[in-house]
Amino acid sequence: MTLDCNLNINTRENSSTKTYVVLVSTLAYFILISFTGCKPNQIGEKTDKKTIVSLWVKWEGSERNAIERLVDQYNQSQEKNFVRILSVSDPKKKLMLAIANGHPPDLAYLFYFILPAYAENNALTPLDSLFEQYRIEKDDFTPSCLDAVTHKGFIWGIPTTSTATALHYNKSLLNKADIESLATPKTLEELEAINDRLFVANEIGKIQQMGFLPIEPDWWLSEWAFWFGGEVFNNDKLQINMPAWKDCSEWLASYPNRFGASDLMKFKSSFGGFASSQNAFFTGKVAMVHQGMWMENFVQSYASPNFEYGIAPMPAAKSSGLPYVSIIEPDTLCIPRGAKHVAEAMDFVKFLLKRENLEQLALGQRKLTSLSDVSLDFLEKHPHPFIHEFQQIASSPYSRSRPKLPYYGKYQSDIKEAFTGIFFERSEIEDALNKATQKQQESLDKNQKRWNRVSSSRIKEWSQL
Repeated sequence: MTLDCNLNINTRENSSTKTYVVLVSTLAYFILISFTGCKPNQIGEKTDKKTIVSLWVKWEGSERNAIERLVDQYNQSQEKNFVRILSVSDPKKKLMLAIANGHPPDLAYLFYFILPAYAENNALTPLDSLFEQYRIEKDDFTPSCLDAVTHKGFIWGIPTTSTATALHYNKSLLNKADIESLATPKTLEELEAINDRLFVANEIGKIQQMGFLPIEPDWWLSEWAFWFGGEVFNNDKLQINMPAWKDCSEWLASYPNRFGASDLMKFKSSFGGFASSQNAFFTGKVAMVHQGMWMENFVQSYASPNFEYGIAPMPAAKSSGLPYVSIIEPDTLCIPRGAKHVAEAMDFVKFLLKRENLEQLALGQRKLTSLSDVSLDFLEKHPHPFIHEFQQIASSPYSRSRPKLPYYGKYQSDIKEAFTGIFFERSEIEDALNKATQKQQESLDKNQKRWNRVSSSRIKEWSQL
């Protein structure tokens, strides 16, 4: 096994650099275990004649409690294994550190959009043969969840629970404007017609209310091109300068043209914090937002008791040929390279993937499962008021993951910079897209050069596991 632990894909190194990296990573590893309570000798340790299976999770609070209940059920259901949970903040860095030092957990939850970086650095176990060995059917998962954990033709994670995004709208504001019948626009153009009707400014032109604002929140800027049929790549060729991206840019540029860039900036600066009662959606400053199903948790915590909202699929532009787009976010369970108890870990995975168990986890975390088929009991018990709608959206062919890039963070920041510049009239469309294309081409070339050096051996190795 060859392991490249450099997620930053820095290919320049010499002997002194290697020595420094080893010393720093070793020191950092012992700092990690001192803070987390993990000890190297826990690998292979047994308790009550049970093999310990270490599980790293990225949750605290109610989400951790939900997985903990299932772990307790598993531990009590058999006499061979004992799953031990550890909550780990910043799992991206700490997991790579543990792998590099030869003491990874047996199972770890990772954010799905960092799987490509881990996979290409040979830090995860490809799961295709394990799926076959343990009779895990790919067709049991929604296509979008399975696609989210697939990279270079191999499966790198097990999607368990998941969320999806949709258009959320303030019922009261739409009723006041007498446009309740348009509350579920079928195209982005229809949504913009509603936006114009909901626009309110005072006597001096200061914006008081908008129907929709693409930068509220700005989390989706790097994905908005999907709603215009855009892709990042086509046959490994960048598409950022293609018509769909230009259409998306023109949509963003229409906002300062209609409402004024400086006025939009002032309006945006008046918003309160997202996790607060001053959230722009809760105060009525923005009538419609694109959000995930987690928004219900914030409604319960911060919105006024009489706040009413509805959801609908987030409509796509007519030119896309798509009815809508939804971003799915599956929670992903991985087996790090070097894990000592793969068979025992997979025994727990099989237990977790039973429909009744995944549904229990999803109910506890107020999410969807990753499965294409759920029980009526799950839908009836689920606390989310729009669980049926979200289940339908997530299972549709129009749900998709974020781009699967080893340098996703760089992609996200480059596109966000370009689209923000267009939205506030700091950049011309052509200049912004050209600059983003140049930056992304450099990232692509750098990654591809590195991948080309190892791809043959990596693919051969993964195919034999």
